[in-house]
Amino acid sequence: MIDNAVEEAEKTDEKEIVVSVEETEKGIQVSVENSSRPIAETELTSMFDLGSSTKGERRGIGLFKVKKYCLEYGAQIVVEADRHREPMFFIIRILLK
Repeated sequence: MIDNAVEEAEKTDEKEIVVSVEETEKGIQVSVENSSRPIAETELTSMFDLGSSTKGERRGIGLFKVKKYCLEYGAQIVVEADRHREPMFFIIRILLK
């Protein structure tokens, strides 16, 4: 997730990444936020699919593995695109109960 955040943030002027781990009343939450180019809704819904990549061939494995491990351990994944920020921010949150 962090590699993807770095690659995406490098495409923006701000190049901002925020990684956090916190304990909430619902469990442990891991969040990765990064500045981003505009992302289409179709890209948001397919980014965890095996082979899904905007970066070329032989890619699209990392987020697929994140999803696989989250399913294996019963974690919830939430993906958001905060379009109200400038630049847009892309956020992945994982909640492990």
